[in-house]
Amino acid sequence: MTTGSGIERALECPASSVLPHVYTSGSAHATFGTETHAYLERISGGMSPADSLALVDDEHRLTVAGIDLDDLRGDLALSSEVALAYNVVTDTARVLGQSLGRAYDVTPDEVAMTLDLVGITDDAVLVKDFKTGWSKRTPAARNGQMRGGALAAARAFGRDSARTELIYLRDGRPAYRDRAEMDAIDLAAFAAELRSMHARIRVDRARYAAGEHVAPREGDHCKYCPAAWSCPAKTAILRQALATDDNLPVTAADAGALWERIGEAEKALKAAKSKLIALASHEPLLVRVDEDGTEHWLGKHATNGNEKLDAAIALEEATAVIAPSDEAAFVREVADLDVTKAALARAIKARGLPPGKTLDTIIARVRARGGATRGTRETIGIYTHKDPT
Repeated sequence: MTTGSGIERALECPASSVLPHVYTSGSAHATFGTETHAYLERISGGMSPADSLALVDDEHRLTVAGIDLDDLRGDLALSSEVALAYNVVTDTARVLGQSLGRAYDVTPDEVAMTLDLVGITDDAVLVKDFKTGWSKRTPAARNGQMRGGALAAARAFGRDSARTELIYLRDGRPAYRDRAEMDAIDLAAFAAELRSMHARIRVDRARYAAGEHVAPREGDHCKYCPAAWSCPAKTAILRQALATDDNLPVTAADAGALWERIGEAEKALKAAKSKLIALASHEPLLVRVDEDGTEHWLGKHATNGNEKLDAAIALEEATAVIAPSDEAAFVREVADLDVTKAALARAIKARGLPPGKTLDTIIARVRARGGATRGTRETIGIYTHKDPT
């Protein structure tokens, strides 16, 4: 029917539960969130922070290392990555396991979910969820994911109340915590809301299968919607943005509405580009084929990296060119810098020397001594291929 993270979207937008879904992953923000959750999950399971950090990918290790673990000590003592299935019809829940990686085996009446942290007290369940980044989130008191997790945990562990908490991890500072509580009446009311949603989804899917229009409803829940590729509201914006109507009226009367359309179109195009990049990170996408057989692809390919200068050689040559009579002072000036072209350019500018000519002279001397190397780096973009035959 839906998963825990999709409850809020399913409640807010009927179309999201009937339109075809396309799942993509691989953006830097998504990868950072995944790496952070995995890092904390391993520590919660007993691994040392150092060993867990060593398993974080190179791109995000430094940022993840800044998380204040002392502030999270009590949280990490709770059970992590607890998978539950909540039955909307019977208002019951069952434990599926831990760290299942979203490999759920559920019935059509169940909502599957994985809760970051779960605890049990004498009178309540504790449900906590880590959030990374600065994206706007629905407050815990109204958050569908958190309310669904609270209801499922309360039913699974036989408690009549729940305490929820969104834990925002930002820039190595103590976490910002958004807390809420649900008593027995709150839990029962949300159970009724999910039953109503379940009934509505079944009707909407039958209508959609019969060719009827199921209207989308836009809002903050659209951001991660897997149905965005087929959503009439989103594709209409893209069609408007890509239209080639040169006669589009731009007058004082409609300028404000047009400005808002442009803003919405820009966001839609940015989201579409991100999804294409995520798809291309997994396998190349054919863009077009020219008449001569040249293929244009969007995908991973190697490009020339930045030229790297050998620090010792670069310092010697820069000194000889810039400050041959004041070597000691010059070396002291640049010793704490990473010897890059930008650093050399700053030193040249400080002495009032011709910037381009002086830098070119230094680089040429460094290259002549074998002190400049240029590796390759992997990037995602357009590349061409032509069969030599």
